[in-house]
Amino acid sequence: MQAKSSQLVHMPDLSDVLSIDDICDNVSNGSTLAQYCRDRGLNFGDVRHWIEASNLRKRQYNDSLAARRDWAAQTLCHMVLEMVKFDPKSVFFPDGTIKPLAEWPAEARAALDSFESDKTTGQLTKVRFNSRLKAIELMGKTVGMFADKLEVEGKGTFMDVVLGSMRERKDDTQS
Repeated sequence: MQAKSSQLVHMPDLSDVLSIDDICDNVSNGSTLAQYCRDRGLNFGDVRHWIEASNLRKRQYNDSLAARRDWAAQTLCHMVLEMVKFDPKSVFFPDGTIKPLAEWPAEARAALDSFESDKTTGQLTKVRFNSRLKAIELMGKTVGMFADKLEVEGKGTFMDVVLGSMRERKDDTQS
């Protein structure tokens, strides 16, 4: 049996070329560490190890990830609000024909799902907008207003709850 030789992997000292503040600024403003590395020709694994090697850098980086989640939630809410509050009549001329896309307000373009146009004139003939209800639901989920699951703690079974409810109802009708 051959003994495996263990080789030490030398980590480059990146302290001279990296700034945790610069990384965190980029990440908290919506970028990713991978994009940061790609833009600067750096090895992602080396940079990740450099961050992980210091508790202070690791904490700052994790704080920037939390800030990015907040940024993303705020950005999403803003986009959904703009899409939901636009007035569909703003995309029509008074005679009912559809205005060219270039004349639409930004929030109407953001709400556009699909369109059809006349092949010869290029005039829009049909437009479909994203569902306002779906957009509101997405925003509500993003800000934690709706729960997909409801966790209930306690002793007993579902049947105990049902039977208890039936007893209460029976008592109410006899009173």
